[in-house]
Amino acid sequence: MNAINPETNRGTSIPYRILNPHYTDSRFKNPQTIYLDPEFKTEIINGSDMVKGAEYLYSDRLIQEHGGEFDRAIWKAGENARKYTPEFYEIYLRTMLGEPALRLLHILSSFNSADGYSYRIYGFIRKDL
Repeated sequence: MNAINPETNRGTSIPYRILNPHYTDSRFKNPQTIYLDPEFKTEIINGSDMVKGAEYLYSDRLIQEHGGEFDRAIWKAGENARKYTPEFYEIYLRTMLGEPALRLLHILSSFNSADGYSYRIYGFIRKDL
């Protein structure tokens, strides 16, 4: 399998198979960076690839904690950006969290080895660093 080349353009769609990897795709056994804002870099923090100073949320936990906003967030994101782009997910997160100044910096993708379901990890700041 090929290595993951992270997207750096906010307006470019990320392929579905990268956003939602199948449990047989061994590249995603550990979370892989699939988007990184070109103004930032990652470093290993507590054993994970992260942007220093960013907050991180797992997609499944986000829906558990803010599920009532899910439909509105997806609708708003779809109205304002091409689907599956980093810009789409930034609008989605802004709506879900009620944070209009939120800036998406980093997206990681993986799957749960216990149940096979894919998930994403969103790294963001609530204001510019």
